[in-house]
Amino acid sequence: MTQLKFIELDECASTNDEAWAEWTKLAPGGREYAAIAVLGRTQTRGRGRQGRKWEGGAPGVNLLLSLATLPPPRNLTWLPLAAGVAAIEALQSVCVGIARPSSLENLRLKWPNDVLLDGPQGGAKLGGILCETRFSGGKATGAVIGIGLNLAESPELEDGRPAAALSVTPVSSELRLELARAFCEKTLSWIEKLSRGQIFELRQTWKRMAKLDRYPELRTHDDAGNAVTLRIVDLDGEGKLVAEAPSADSFAPKLVTLDQP
Repeated sequence: MTQLKFIELDECASTNDEAWAEWTKLAPGGREYAAIAVLGRTQTRGRGRQGRKWEGGAPGVNLLLSLATLPPPRNLTWLPLAAGVAAIEALQSVCVGIARPSSLENLRLKWPNDVLLDGPQGGAKLGGILCETRFSGGKATGAVIGIGLNLAESPELEDGRPAAALSVTPVSSELRLELARAFCEKTLSWIEKLSRGQIFELRQTWKRMAKLDRYPELRTHDDAGNAVTLRIVDLDGEGKLVAEAPSADSFAPKLVTLDQP
């Protein structure tokens, strides 16, 4: 059973950096049953995917959390998707009393690891996940899963996409801590399943939480930087996205597989 150590900070540059610092203090032999979570009230240099800055809002209003642990020895590419599933599971189990009406039912995942909240204008970003892994001699020696969730404030996003918050009222520090613990426990549970090779349940759960029956399209860019719209078909055995793309020389769409960014 993984032992979880929790650290709460009033302010830090990045919860991911703090989690890595704490993880490196552990002797390699002591990491097998260890996990370290860093929960910050505010961070000054939070980061998201593709080098974007992650604004955490005013101190203590949102969830800024990083979990350091050993990644699964196999199925590592599924880790960001597992964290997304764990995020929605934690929100739906902890935040019943504080969420806007129907908000928890309107949560969904966008590949690979965005948490969205549906609304009249479509999906608005409620949170994001950044997974970082370090290797030595070809072997993964640690992973940090950083998550930011807009609980009561929704700072503007760098790319101009709409953002949303879960609640219209402030969230107590006790609930933030309960949500943080729930996310960590659920993520660690999925890591154990991935370590045992159990990907079918995660695959089906992610597809259900992505609501692909209602939102089958993904807008992205091709190698030339042109905007394209893909139709999601499935996830492959590594958690990569399988989608249909328009074909340049045929009316029939072609299948493409997207690596996780």
